[in-house]
Amino acid sequence: MSEHYDVIKLGEIARTDEKLIRKLDVDSDLDFAILKSLVGTRESVSSKLGFRNPNLLLFMLLYPFRDQIYYLEEQSIVIVLDDSGEQLKVHDIITAEMPRFTDIESFIANFQKREVAFIFSTDKLALKGVEKRKVEDSVLFINGDFDFDERLIFPSSIRA
Repeated sequence: MSEHYDVIKLGEIARTDEKLIRKLDVDSDLDFAILKSLVGTRESVSSKLGFRNPNLLLFMLLYPFRDQIYYLEEQSIVIVLDDSGEQLKVHDIITAEMPRFTDIESFIANFQKREVAFIFSTDKLALKGVEKRKVEDSVLFINGDFDFDERLIFPSSIRA
């Protein structure tokens, strides 16, 4: 079994006012309360392959993703992303109602990356111009037969 993730190229678009974006600090009681609330009421990122395990997600937010958590306060959306390379990697979107990509595109544009990779199945985002790429460095372990027809990826935020 091989996994595939979605990649899109960003064109020139207006950016979100940086005052509307806040990087969350998991050591802050206020920020942790925001995370805990959204994690408890989150909608799955995908209808095809998502998960609902609040405790595992909080663990991932507290440890491997602790410095990659952004909050769009007006929309009540947390986006977990890594902007350290040439490509922006979106690991998770945590919100009560999944947005379309067009609702968060101006936020994504703030990172000034031409290419955006989504490390989860993106069917709810309604992406356009998607390229599927095979995951080359996966450490995913699956017991028994797990066969699916589509080229999907298990969300990175469940890989504890």
